[in-house]
Amino acid sequence: MDFSDSRAAFRREVAQWLDRELTDELRDEYARETTFLRVPMAWSPNILEFNRKIGAKGWIGLHWPKQYGGGGRTLGDQLVVVEELAARHAKIINSQSLHATNILLIHGTEEQKMEIIPHVARGEMEVSLGYTEPNAGSDVANIQMRAVEKDDHFVITGEKIFNTMAHWASYHWLLARTDPAAQPKYRGLTMFVVDLKTPGITVRPIKTIDDARTNLVHYDDVRVPKSRMVGAKNRGFYVAMDALGQERLFVFNPRFYRALYDDIVQYIKTAHRNGRALASDPVVRHALAEFDAKIAVSQLLYERVIWLLEQKKPVISEVSMFKMFITEMGQELVRRALDLIGLPGLLRLESKLSVVRGLVAMGQEGTIFHTFAGGASELMRNIIAGRGYGLPEA
Repeated sequence: MDFSDSRAAFRREVAQWLDRELTDELRDEYARETTFLRVPMAWSPNILEFNRKIGAKGWIGLHWPKQYGGGGRTLGDQLVVVEELAARHAKIINSQSLHATNILLIHGTEEQKMEIIPHVARGEMEVSLGYTEPNAGSDVANIQMRAVEKDDHFVITGEKIFNTMAHWASYHWLLARTDPAAQPKYRGLTMFVVDLKTPGITVRPIKTIDDARTNLVHYDDVRVPKSRMVGAKNRGFYVAMDALGQERLFVFNPRFYRALYDDIVQYIKTAHRNGRALASDPVVRHALAEFDAKIAVSQLLYERVIWLLEQKKPVISEVSMFKMFITEMGQELVRRALDLIGLPGLLRLESKLSVVRGLVAMGQEGTIFHTFAGGASELMRNIIAGRGYGLPEA
């Protein structure tokens, strides 16, 4: 691996533009609405407009072909934008569509690509991921939603749960069962990209522990044209796996935790408790040193996944390792930060007395979600053991 930053010039360009355009007020809005993967009941007009400005710069889909509205550059270039946004507690809000688009480029038809990708690249469209079901969480192979083939369409019935962005998205990236008798079960799944305005689809809100929104999506005999199938019938599991590595890089980023850590350090440098500077407390100093090292480890795991992707090598074990480590580290960071900061750390951004933009308070709830979003830590450990070391299933 080469540890030099070959994209330093582009990183400076992105950083300078963000520092100029991302006002303090807008940063506060991002902190309230998007930090720790939160999705509000409705996006603010300011955040929607800023997302379109990022798209107008050509910085959404930098690694996609130009004929579909992309930049014709590399995954590493796109991740520079993701990283610099994360370092400012901001994000590309239609980030789930990045995952879907990466798959469309491999398995989608030309019609599907032209219909969806240019709008995503302009920051105008979101695609909600429809994988999880009430009785099939991390076990994707156990999906029960049925898609029955009939003439020129499929009739789809069932429910998905925890489908973030479905209340805002234009399309549902749906994995459904087309062969109930398939063995092993994952061979009976098919991927669809479904217009969420199709009759028979109902989206209901679910309010989460961190006051954000996710959704339950119900399909009642929904007629979906065969032209909405992505890839071959009964090959949906393999289609979904093709972009798994990239999805976790877009969702979980070490730069966010580095920025949060730096904010915590700046607060501790000036804070006092019981007449004594927090920075002089050896317990505080040792905790900060420990997390400095852990964030550096998460950055190295992240860089390794990028390098493997660029070498076109398998990443399933390494990306699982990265996801498990960074989410568990993030959870530990905000909990320990609360111990170090004390009661002010419980105040959210809405309070005039809040510290560190209220992020330590928000993280007490938000980071709980991280350890199972995109694959629970237990599943990540199983993948590392099985795919990384060839150990048999328990």
